[in-house]
Amino acid sequence: MSAQPEDPVRPEGYYPTLVQDIPGEHFADIASTTLDVPPVQPELQSGIIENPFLIHQARKLVGRVYLKYGYVTPHQITKEGYVDESVDPHVADSVYFARPNDASESMLSTARLIRKGTLEDFPAVKEFSTVDPKKLAEIDSNPEHYREVSALVKAPEGGSMEDILHLYASMMKYSINNDVSRWLMSVDHKLVNRLHLLFGRRNFKKIGDTEFMMGSNTTPFVMDIQDSLQLYRYPHISKGIKKIFDEELKGVDPSKLTPKARRILERRGVIERTAESSRADKLERIATAGLVGYCLARAGVIPGTNLDEHGVNPWVFLGIDIATIPPYVRGLRIVGSQHSSRLKAAGGAALAGSAFMAPYGYMFAEAGLSEGVPQAVGIYAGMLMTSAAVKKYNSRHQTNHNE
Repeated sequence: MSAQPEDPVRPEGYYPTLVQDIPGEHFADIASTTLDVPPVQPELQSGIIENPFLIHQARKLVGRVYLKYGYVTPHQITKEGYVDESVDPHVADSVYFARPNDASESMLSTARLIRKGTLEDFPAVKEFSTVDPKKLAEIDSNPEHYREVSALVKAPEGGSMEDILHLYASMMKYSINNDVSRWLMSVDHKLVNRLHLLFGRRNFKKIGDTEFMMGSNTTPFVMDIQDSLQLYRYPHISKGIKKIFDEELKGVDPSKLTPKARRILERRGVIERTAESSRADKLERIATAGLVGYCLARAGVIPGTNLDEHGVNPWVFLGIDIATIPPYVRGLRIVGSQHSSRLKAAGGAALAGSAFMAPYGYMFAEAGLSEGVPQAVGIYAGMLMTSAAVKKYNSRHQTNHNE
C-alpha cells in the first residue's frame, strides 16, 4: 500500500485516517470519498463526543477494528469506512464516547450507548434467541432505565485496556446523570472473566446463552451500574484502576446516586460529603469510641468475675465484645438512615442484634450461662428504638426543609 488516504475535509493538524487496513478496490473507493462534515477544529476530550467529525472518526475506528478481527467482511464496510447499516442500524439511537491520545490528538478507543423505546428493540434482546424480554422486565420494565454498551474498541496502535476503563467510567457518569440504571452488554467470551473481576460476578448477570455472533462466541449480560461501584471495595482492583474511575466520575450528580453509591464516592473524594453523611460518620465514630471505652473499662472488673470457673474465658468474651462493636454501630446506623428501605432497615437490625448478642452467645455455648442476657436484650431494644426515632426525626426534618 503506497500511501494513506487523507481525511475528508479534516481540520488542519488533525490525526490521519483510521481506515487503512481495507484491501483492494474497496480501499480506493474509501480514499476517494468526501464527507459532509464541518471543517471545524474539534476539541477531543475523554468522555462523550457530539461533534459530527469526531463521531465520524469513532465510527471509522469501529469499522477498522471490526474488519481487522473478522467481525465484519470488507463488503459490510461502507465507502466512508463505517460498518454498513444492514449490520449496524443503531447509529441514530447512539451516544458516542472516546478516549483521546493527548500527544497526537488521535482516538485511542471509542464506545457508545444505545437507547431504545422498548426492551424488545435492544440489540441484545433482538439478536439473542434465548434472551426473554419478559424476564428482563422483571428486573426493570422501564426501557428508559437501560442502555446497551456497543462498539467498544481500542485502536490497534496505542490503545490499551486503560483507555477502555476510562470509557466505562465516562459512560457510567453519563448514565447516572441521565437516570440510566442498567447496561445491556453482548460480551466476547474472552472478556467475560475480566468483566466479572471488574464489576463483580453477582452484579454482572448473564441473561441468555452464549451464541456465535459476528465472528465470536458472545454472551448477553445485564449490569446494575451503581452497584458496580462496589469495585472500589474489591481488594484485587488496583489503586491505578480506582484512580481512573475517580477521575472520570468527577462531575457525577450526587442527587442521582443511591445511598450506597453516594457513600462510596464520598469516601473516595469524588463527590463532596453531605452534611447528613458527615454528621452520621461523626456519630458513628463517637458511638464506636464510647462503646470500646466502656468495654475496656469493664475489663477491669472481668478478672474478678467467676466466668472462668464456669469454663468461660473472660478475655475471649472481651475480645468478642470489642470486635462486634463496629458491625453493631453500623447496623444501628442503617436502621436510623432515612434512605434505608424497610428491608434494608430489617437487615441493619439483624446485623446489630447478632453483633450485640455475640458475646452472650459465646457464654451460652461454652457454659450454658445466660447471665446478663435479659439486660442485654433490653439495652439492644432500647438502642434499636432510638435509631428508629432518629430515622423518623430525620425524615420529618428533611420534609420540612424541602417545603
